[in-house]
Amino acid sequence: MPLSKINGKLLHFVHIPKTGGSCITSYLRAKGPLALYSREPVEWSKTTPQHMEAATQRLVLPDGFCDHRFCILRDPFERLLSEYRYRATRKKPAEALPEYIGPGDALTVELDWTTEFCGTFDEWVEKIFADQSSDPYLSDNHIRPQVEFTGPDVKMFLFEEGLEQVFHWIDHVTQTDRAIVPLDRNSSVKFSIQMLEQTRKSIEKFYQEDLQLIQEIKAGRRSALQVSR
Repeated sequence: MPLSKINGKLLHFVHIPKTGGSCITSYLRAKGPLALYSREPVEWSKTTPQHMEAATQRLVLPDGFCDHRFCILRDPFERLLSEYRYRATRKKPAEALPEYIGPGDALTVELDWTTEFCGTFDEWVEKIFADQSSDPYLSDNHIRPQVEFTGPDVKMFLFEEGLEQVFHWIDHVTQTDRAIVPLDRNSSVKFSIQMLEQTRKSIEKFYQEDLQLIQEIKAGRRSALQVSR
């Protein structure tokens, strides 16, 4: 939940892990001072400040405190695949990773700050979902459903539509010019992953509210487009 001050406006970026947040944070930092952000764990929070879920966000930044709140939503399947790839690169360099992972292929990946997991992608999914049910803050909130970060007063963008629209909106609401800055991207590599059908169904069930929210946003936009015609 980085808090950004740009041209007298307070922007609360609801940073949902693995949705392009590092790039957005870089852009915000280039345009003004940034608070509530840390690369390392902090003693006073169960997660890093930028990854707080909605319930904690509202305690730190009550309703009406910020001029704007916004977030980026990502297809839950793509988000989880990105998470797995990211955790893999935390244990091995990209060039040491395979180009393809099948149901029987095991990898050693980072699980949390100080732990690791060795097994197949399907076994990893089963473990993180089981662990997240007992510890919702698992892996710095990287596994938590996206609906638990956002709220009715949060402007929502879709990752699949690109980050350019987010940069443009930030410029617009702060009445500032476009900033040209190198964007921070977490190290990752896009190797192909084939999962079991049972795993696909498990992911769909775990993130069913995320899928529904994204579908509602898309449906609302289609309706608005039809009305405008």
